[in-house]
Amino acid sequence: MEDITLSDNDGVSLSAAVLYADMRHSTLLVDTKNKEFAAKIYKSFLLSTSMVIRDMGGTITAFDGDRVMAIFTDNLKNTNAVKTDMLIKYLIYKVNSEIPQYYKTDYKIDFGIGIDTSDIFAVRSGIKGYNDIVWLGRASNHAAKYSEIGQNPNNIIISSFVYNNMNDTVKVSNGNNMWTYFSSGLEILYQTNYHWIFY
Repeated sequence: MEDITLSDNDGVSLSAAVLYADMRHSTLLVDTKNKEFAAKIYKSFLLSTSMVIRDMGGTITAFDGDRVMAIFTDNLKNTNAVKTDMLIKYLIYKVNSEIPQYYKTDYKIDFGIGIDTSDIFAVRSGIKGYNDIVWLGRASNHAAKYSEIGQNPNNIIISSFVYNNMNDTVKVSNGNNMWTYFSSGLEILYQTNYHWIFY
């Protein structure tokens, strides 16, 4: 992607599952807690999320304050992106369980994660010396929107495109479907309260 230039005609098309992980209520966090604690919470969320994305073969494409965007482009991109979400959920729950012990507060990280999959187009935008890759396509916009919808314990929201193209390892547990569907506007989306244990 570093080879993409600012030229009007330069860009890369690819098929990708796009993941957005969004930490909720960060404004309230910085307004009500001391800066050292707020910084530790930010770092815990971003570190946990980034570590899982890297270990699952995803590529982090952007940090936006309290949000992380990543893409998965391999043959199992939908399955791997969903498993990443479920691993992140477990790791954040683990962090939340340790916060009272170390910081003597009942604060818990709240978050939402969204995934969509589609063809996307990567272009470089900005000016010389101050620019970045912009990701155009349904998946990048919709995944960000889905990350705002999920509510604990259904933190993870995926599109029907992802659901229909992921394998049963992240769809079925002990013969039970881990996902429930719901309608959001004109879309059918899927949510889960399951997580994937590791570490």
